[in-house]
Amino acid sequence: DKTMAPISLAPLLLVFLPGRFLVLGGSAATSKPWLTTSQNKLVASAPSASSPLKVPSTFSQLRRRVQPRAHFVSPMSPLHQITPVSLRSPASSSYSSSLRGGSSARTVSTKVGPLGYVAGCTLPTCLGFWRSEYGVSYGYGGAMLATALQILPLATTPLAKAHALAVAIYGLRLVIFLLGRELFIPRFQKFRDRIEKRAQDRGGRLKRLPFILGCSFLYAGMAAPLLLTATAGLSGKLAFASVVAMYVGLFVAAWGDLVKTWVKADKGGDHLVTSGPFALLRHPNYTGEVLLWTANVFTALAAGNILNPARGGIFALSLLGLVGINFVLAQATTGLERRQSEKYGATDEYKEWVKRTWSGPLLPGKSKKNPEQKSELGDNKNNEDSSPAPTPPSTAQN
Repeated sequence: DKTMAPISLAPLLLVFLPGRFLVLGGSAATSKPWLTTSQNKLVASAPSASSPLKVPSTFSQLRRRVQPRAHFVSPMSPLHQITPVSLRSPASSSYSSSLRGGSSARTVSTKVGPLGYVAGCTLPTCLGFWRSEYGVSYGYGGAMLATALQILPLATTPLAKAHALAVAIYGLRLVIFLLGRELFIPRFQKFRDRIEKRAQDRGGRLKRLPFILGCSFLYAGMAAPLLLTATAGLSGKLAFASVVAMYVGLFVAAWGDLVKTWVKADKGGDHLVTSGPFALLRHPNYTGEVLLWTANVFTALAAGNILNPARGGIFALSLLGLVGINFVLAQATTGLERRQSEKYGATDEYKEWVKRTWSGPLLPGKSKKNPEQKSELGDNKNNEDSSPAPTPPSTAQN
């Protein structure tokens, strides 16, 4: 009717105002008795002669009279029982939700706790106390998986989630691969036992502590880029290209492990594998990992703001991790290149294969070995793929 007409038009005024002034249920100033709240519901009543309907003439008046409020709506609660909450910007590193009407405030953190991160890098590596080789095999894959799974739920963009997921997939794939290799390929069981015997000959298990802590620090540096990209709103062409490169490296490394395992099982451990990714790369699992971890750091660089003191420190840790793992991979590649040359160097097949393929990064001046020198695995000369400990787990190509 005519009495309610002015009130029915009032919401239209709010709709055309900027979004920050739009009120979806809340309180109104007591100066407007025709607009009150009851159990978190906005209630309108007809104006009377003593309280005529007055429309604010300016935005400043409206801001003084109507207090915008955010709301937390549980999907299980009726809409009329929404509970107001106070929020901070989701772009910040953490925010809190204070539930009104409750006895305490609930805080939701978007940070990975230092203790949890250190535990994720260290606890899997402690398997090295049990068997020395496990610190750089299952410990390596387990640390990458544990840290990535902590950070993955905090990622705020699809690219950030894809970044964390790549590291998690790498860790999981590596652990599964190593377990299958150890259970079903007897020569790797013997290889593991020889490493353990040498470690025991060097002294008690506590003497392994410095090495295990060193590996844990390396793994912390390798996973550190995830801390920079999770809540940074990762986006852009550089970030996209870096994440794609990570998945390419992940695929190449996994493909190399699979092809070599399959061919060696079919044609024997002494067969030189030159098919699949080995048609272009002599050591595709090493090369794939180099691409994976290098792109990992470039993804952190794409997140930006690395000059911030806190983020700059994490980026410095990321660079240390990159240098460390690339050195280890180059060392393993150089050793394997040398052993293959000693075993197959006289064959035409090997010479042709070397001409058309790339070895990947090598350490300078160490590709050739003095014939008088003994291998660190001296009793395993017939296995060109044996990797002296410590080396990366996917390292010991089959």
